[in-house]
Amino acid sequence: MSTTKVKQNVTPGLREYFGKNTPSSQYDTFEFEFESEMTIHDIAIEMSSTSDSWNLNLIYPTSGITASITSSQSGDWMLNSYSTEKQWFRIPAKTILQWEANAASPTETVTLVVIGQ
Repeated sequence: MSTTKVKQNVTPGLREYFGKNTPSSQYDTFEFEFESEMTIHDIAIEMSSTSDSWNLNLIYPTSGITASITSSQSGDWMLNSYSTEKQWFRIPAKTILQWEANAASPTETVTLVVIGQ
């Protein structure tokens, strides 16, 4: 298992935080660590194909508690799709947004986009 972590400096106003990663084994993680408190307005995950399953979590800095946002059997995902009520997360500084490969032999590249302020 390996972890790729991207520290994100939170700047004033509504911004896009973006990253790409290709996991090499099951349970590899791709993480955004936000340096300041922020409100996440939307999250979009794009997979390079639709075969690999994955999990998306928030890991809170003080308690270390992991909160599952969603698990996907395959394919792309958005926090605020047209079929759901608007959702958002207010998170403290140093919170980690973690994407985790759940496929036994992952082959896809994940693109993670967070819109927040």
